[in-house]
Amino acid sequence: MKVFLDTNFLVLPFEERIDIFDEIIGLVEAPEIIVLEEVLGELKKIKPKLYNSVLDLLKLKKVKIVKSNTKSTRASVDDLLLTRASSEKGAIATLDRELKQKALKQGVPIISVRGNKLEMRW
Repeated sequence: MKVFLDTNFLVLPFEERIDIFDEIIGLVEAPEIIVLEEVLGELKKIKPKLYNSVLDLLKLKKVKIVKSNTKSTRASVDDLLLTRASSEKGAIATLDRELKQKALKQGVPIISVRGNKLEMRW
């Protein structure tokens, strides 16, 4: 299963000391972890001091970085994640309450944090 990481999920290893990669592997059999370029752009704006550290971690973990496949320049990062995860039968890893609600309404599984552990919901 493809797992698309949201911006807020990328900072968890640094801010909360949660190994999101091992946790995702514990939830999803043979996950393909993906980050949209637009998510990295958002990260660079929101958490510029963590940007290079996140990039280094993504390279170390061999995470696939891809374009969103949309021609719309006005779509939000959340919309891009929803569209991509829905079309590819993937899941979204996020802490964003609104994005989680939208994803679940569209039948897209979500991965979130409960305590210091990740959980998956459909």
